[in-house]
Amino acid sequence: MIKECVAIGAKAKVIYQRLVTDKGYQGSYSSVQSLVAKLKDGKPRTNCPMTFVPGEAAQIGFGAGPVLIDP
Repeated sequence: MIKECVAIGAKAKVIYQRLVTDKGYQGSYSSVQSLVAKLKDGKPRTNCPMTFVPGEAAQIGFGAGPVLIDP
């Protein structure tokens, strides 16, 4: 199920939520996130924290998640 979701572009958060809801998964989100990253490009991703003083920068994210059709 995870490989299928990765193949259609699902984000790790969506996959994690489906695992918890549909499969009763009790593991951590970070484990799912690491596996999804590995499946996408063969290596785990690392986080790069960005630090700014108040008022120095603003961040805006535009995007859409994958379309998941529930049969």
